[in-house]
Amino acid sequence: MSDFFTSANEWLNGHLQLVTIVGIPILTLCVTSFVNRSAEKRSAQERRIERNLAKEMKLADFRQKWIDALRNDMAEFIAMTLEDAEKRAHEHYINQNMIFARINLRLNPNDPNYNSLLKCLGNLVEAKDKSDDETKDLASRATILCQEMLKIEWDRLKSDLQQIEGQGVDSQRAIGL
Repeated sequence: MSDFFTSANEWLNGHLQLVTIVGIPILTLCVTSFVNRSAEKRSAQERRIERNLAKEMKLADFRQKWIDALRNDMAEFIAMTLEDAEKRAHEHYINQNMIFARINLRLNPNDPNYNSLLKCLGNLVEAKDKSDDETKDLASRATILCQEMLKIEWDRLKSDLQQIEGQGVDSQRAIGL
């Protein structure tokens, strides 16, 4: 075995220029290839993380718009209900029913307040036959139920945003930034 090392050493000493001319570029190629592959993996991981974060942020944006739209429709609906009965015209009644339908479509039927709020809103649509006190009580009850629903959704939105922020920090640590 030592004969092999001795003859290999003699050959290397005799061909040092050849080893330098061929060996250095091959070694450089191997190291560069390894570094590039690592950089590509890290870049792909960063893109995947960015896509996930963008998706989560878009979902949070949609949820915020949903909350805003429901809040606006509820405010308009309650305001229309509390107008004087004399001011309520047929067009007003149609408009109120349209808003009622938009609110209904935005609500989650699995929400614990869903049935109570829908019943309350339905009674408000028919409030023209009720006294002002009854109408105000129904409007107050609908407002409270909607506020509870909006609070749940707002808390969920904040929680999602905190998770997204945490994922961003964890992702940066994972890829070594």
